[in-house]
Order: sequence, then C-alpha cells, then structure tokens
Amino acid sequence: MPSRHRHHRSLRTAAASAVALTAVALGGCGSQEDDLVDAAPDDVQEAAVDAGDGAAGSPGVYDGVFDGTFYEQIEDWDGQQVVLSAEVDEIASPRAFVLAPAPGTEVDPLLVVTATEVEGLEVGSSVEVTGTLGAAFDLPGVEEDTGVDLEGDRYDDFDAEPYLVATSVELVD
Repeated sequence: MPSRHRHHRSLRTAAASAVALTAVALGGCGSQEDDLVDAAPDDVQEAAVDAGDGAAGSPGVYDGVFDGTFYEQIEDWDGQQVVLSAEVDEIASPRAFVLAPAPGTEVDPLLVVTATEVEGLEVGSSVEVTGTLGAAFDLPGVEEDTGVDLEGDRYDDFDAEPYLVATSVELVD
C-alpha cells in the first residue's frame, strides 16, 4: 500500500515539474497564468487548477477541520503540509500539545510538536495549526529532526501514531 502512495506523489511531483518547466519556457513570452494552463497537457492542467483547493486527495494543501474525513485519508498526507483547525485536548510540554478531533468524530487525538512555545495556549483553545504531517511518531527521530527535546514517557501513547510538526500555530477566537 505505501508504494501506491509514493507512486501518486511521484506523479504529482512530475505534474508540478511539468507546470514549472512550462512556466519557465513561457515566462519570456509575456504570457499570463491562463496561457500557462492552456499550454499544459490536460492531466497537468487539472493538477494546476486543483492545487491548493484544500480538498482531501488533491495535490494542494489540506486545509480543514481535524475530523474523520481527514483521518480516513491521513496516509495520503504523510510528509505533506496541512492546515488543521481543532481544539487543544492536552498540553504535553511547552513545545508539544494534542489536538482533539472534531466533536462526534471517532478518531485518535493528534500530537503536535512545535519548535517554539505557543503563548496563551490552554486546554480547550481553538487553534489553526500549519505543519508537516508524519505517519509514525518516533520520539528519538522527531527530537533529532526538530531539535526539540521532549520528555520521553509522556509520548509513549503516540509511538507509531500520526503526528504533526508545526511551523505555525494560531489561536482562533
């Protein structure tokens, strides 16, 4: 199954590269963005138009609520940037917290690791978190990749579970 996802990512990468190369080739011609889409093959046009629409499964960024719909396709977002809206369920440390799934959603909470402390963050806070989704939390690997020292025992429940390395955390009123 993982090879299927890698294959789709390779196709998305190839499509994005084709669009970028077309942009470079047409850049000197004074073309508009619409000309770029018209010049691309049909399958690349679809990727260019759909990129960033936020729908799960599209080549763009997932931007939505942390709920069952996102969780059902969580493997598709491994290594990808996502933007999740949720409430804070638990604060594990100054640089790690847990997102609660949307009410009525029967999925596991999601661990979030951030390089800096988030001021004003409390249990129950509504947040919008931007970051890169990881498929399987591994404490030593995450500490090495992020440079964040996490206290081990608190994270045992998250071992091998999906997690998010945040680049931005916004408190939402």
